[in-house]
Amino acid sequence: MKIYLGKLGGRPYYLNLEPYENNNTLIVGQAGTGKTLFMKSILYRIVEQRFNENILILDFTGEYSGLSGFTTLFPGVNFFINPLQLPFPMNRDTLFYFIRYVFGREVTPIQYYILSEMIGKCESIRDIISSLRDELGRARDEGWRNAYSSIYNRLMPLGEMDAISKITGIPNGYVHLNLSHMGDQQQTFFSIITLHYLYYLAKYGEYSAVIVIDEAERIALPLPGANRIDRNIVTKIIDELRKYGLFVFLISHTLQGLDDEIRNNVRNLFVFRLQNPRDVEYASKILFTKPLMIQTLPKFTAMHRDPYKTYIAERLDIEIEPRIVRKFIPQKPFDFNKIFEEARRRLLLKTIDKDERELLENPQLRQIYDFYRNRTINIPRDPRYCKEINGKIVLTNIAEKICRKIEKEIQNIIKYSQ
Repeated sequence: MKIYLGKLGGRPYYLNLEPYENNNTLIVGQAGTGKTLFMKSILYRIVEQRFNENILILDFTGEYSGLSGFTTLFPGVNFFINPLQLPFPMNRDTLFYFIRYVFGREVTPIQYYILSEMIGKCESIRDIISSLRDELGRARDEGWRNAYSSIYNRLMPLGEMDAISKITGIPNGYVHLNLSHMGDQQQTFFSIITLHYLYYLAKYGEYSAVIVIDEAERIALPLPGANRIDRNIVTKIIDELRKYGLFVFLISHTLQGLDDEIRNNVRNLFVFRLQNPRDVEYASKILFTKPLMIQTLPKFTAMHRDPYKTYIAERLDIEIEPRIVRKFIPQKPFDFNKIFEEARRRLLLKTIDKDERELLENPQLRQIYDFYRNRTINIPRDPRYCKEINGKIVLTNIAEKICRKIEKEIQNIIKYSQ
C-alpha cells in the first residue's frame, strides 16, 4: 500500500507499507510541530484505502478519539488484559519488567522467588497483592518483611486497575485504545502489558498489526541494565516481529533519549523541528543535515530518511488531511473519590435493607472498600464488617456484598461517562 504524505524535494511522496518488510517508523519532533496531525492523516488515508491489516492505537491523551473507521475501547470498561493469564514465564517477566522500567530497580533474588511462587498460585494482580498483604502481616524476619513490603508497595497501585482483572482479547480491525482516563503509572503498566500480549500473540501467529504509539518516549526508553536477552519490549517488537507482520509507528518528543536499537532499526525516520541540543546533534549526524536546518523547520515540515534508498535526508512538506483537524479537548483522569461517592449515593437510593444502608452510610466505608481492593492493609476492627480466621483478617459477608455492589456501580459510572 502507498500512502500519500506530501512533497519530498518538490516531488509527490508516498509511504510504502509492504508485507513482511521493515515498515517500522519513527516520527520525532518538539511539541506543536504537527507530528500527531501527520500520524492521524496517515491513519485516515490508510482507512480510506481499506488497509487489509489490523491497526491498534495506544493513545495516552485521547487525541485520536473520533478518527473515522476506528472502534474506541477503554481499558477497564470494555477491554481487559490480565498479565497473569499470559503463559509462564511471560506473566512473571511482565511483572519484573514493570518493576524495572517504572521504578528503575532490579528484582532481588528474594523478590524473584516470592513473585515466582505467587504467580504460580494466583489468578490476578489483585490476588498477589492480597497474598503479599497477608504474608507481610505474618512475617517476623526483617529480611522477608522488607522483601514483601517492597513488592507490595510497587504492585499496590495496580490493585485498583479493573483493566487487568481478566482478558477479553484483541479484536480485529481498526482499534483505538483510549487510556486517557487512567493515571500515568496505570497507563505505563497497561501499555507494557498490552505490548507483551501482542508480542506473545504475534509469536504464535495469532495477531498481526500496525501499532501506533504516541508519546512513545514514555515506554520506549532504555531498560536499566538491558542486554540482548532482556530488552525494551518496543525494541523486541521492532527487532523480532517484522516477519510475523507486527510493526510500529512511534511518535516521540525526543530522539536521543530513545533506546538505541529503536533508533537504529526503524526504516522510516521523520524528524520535525527540534531544539534540544543533544537531539539536534544526534539528528544532524544520522540525517547528514545541518543542525540549523533541523532547528528552523516550519510546522508540518520534516526531514525524511529512508535507508533503503539513501542515507541523505530530504525535506518533506506534509499535506495534512483537512478532515481530521479538530480542536483537541484534554481528557482528565477519573476522579476516583467523586466516582466512589456517586456510587455510594446511587446504592443508597435503591437499597432498602437496614444493614446495607447502615454500612453505606458509615464514614469508614471507603477504608473498608480499600481493604477489599487490596489498597491498604488497615481496616477498622468492627466485628460487623471484619473478622479473623486463622490469623487472617477477612471481610464479613455483608461487607463483601456491599463492596461488590460498589465495585459494579463504579464500573457502570465509568462506562456510561464515556
